[in-house]
Amino acid sequence: SVAASDLNTLVLGLCRSVDEAREMLSRLSVSGAEGDLPTTPLHWLIADGREAMAAEPLSGGLSLTDDPGGVLTNSPPLSYHMTRLDDFRALSPKNPPAADGVVLYSRGMGAIGLPGGFSSSARFVRAAFLRENCTAAVDGAEEAVGRALDVLSSVSLPRGAVLSDEGEPVYTRYSAVMDMESPSYYLTTATCRTVHRLTLSDALRDECRISTFPLYREENIAQIG
Repeated sequence: SVAASDLNTLVLGLCRSVDEAREMLSRLSVSGAEGDLPTTPLHWLIADGREAMAAEPLSGGLSLTDDPGGVLTNSPPLSYHMTRLDDFRALSPKNPPAADGVVLYSRGMGAIGLPGGFSSSARFVRAAFLRENCTAAVDGAEEAVGRALDVLSSVSLPRGAVLSDEGEPVYTRYSAVMDMESPSYYLTTATCRTVHRLTLSDALRDECRISTFPLYREENIAQIG
């Protein structure tokens, strides 16, 4: 058994691929002490650049499922989202053909019906559509990171758009992208949209202590005139 709070460290520390993670996790169960788990149980997306797998604590134990779309939310389970995606197979980045004599008034009409709300289900569909259509044919790591952050921004929760039952804002505190070739970690926060990059050097990988690095805490606005 492994505590939910330790699963990230366990997988990243001992597994070099999704296959190795699948083999190890198939022998484990996930547990959590009182106060250790959030209200919504954590679900994990494990990827190695070639394939992705969802690890989800369900009633029958830890479910390990191939995730061809590379998208995951903490609830409901992946199987629900994958079934619901069938309702949106007709969406397209291209405009639909217009009837004779009709001029379509806008671009983007092929995506009419794409959910725009902030529920996990709506955000899953939106992320899956954008990942499929926005991240192809990128040129270099920085462009790929920019495209990935574009997708993440489309499913981020702006402060004030979603409130908890106690009336407190629930919002996206940070968005992160990992380049597994460099390897580098890219990060933007809710208070500063500057893209921070941390490259995992050999010295940093060999470090035995936790390393910390400063981030911009406020918007880094460049004056141009």
